[in-house]
Amino acid sequence: MSTIFITGTSTGLGRAAVELFSAKGWRVIATMRTPEEETALGELPGVTLKQLDVTDPDAIVRVVADPLAEEPVDVLFNNAGYGLAGPFEAATDEQIVQNITTNLLGVMRVTKEFIPHFRERKSGVILTTTSIGGKVTMPFNSVYHGAKFGAEGWSEGLS
Repeated sequence: MSTIFITGTSTGLGRAAVELFSAKGWRVIATMRTPEEETALGELPGVTLKQLDVTDPDAIVRVVADPLAEEPVDVLFNNAGYGLAGPFEAATDEQIVQNITTNLLGVMRVTKEFIPHFRERKSGVILTTTSIGGKVTMPFNSVYHGAKFGAEGWSEGLS
């Protein structure tokens, strides 16, 4: 049975990925900030819910180590992220740091924990949801674009 580790599974694409991979018979490690509020995903076959805030480096190390100790993970799907819109000068430093930490550093840190595992196995796939916002810009989304352009460039550089 193949295993996928997915970040950001409480809504949207992450949630849909959990449902898809579960239906295909995969073992799914679905991470989100508040798994205690989730009921439906945890009932799907092969799905394990884990609490993970990708802005917490210590939590990343701890949460990634658990499934890797149990059995191999075949695919990492970096999906956690969110938008931040508004005039740049209106964004607080805390908002800027939080967005970049979630959308860029979180991706990098989670991936960093998986690379030794994939190298040792000589196998593994890393998928990262970026955004069209990592390729083109729109007004009032400068912080988001900065993080997503960074994720795009980093992903291409890593490949």
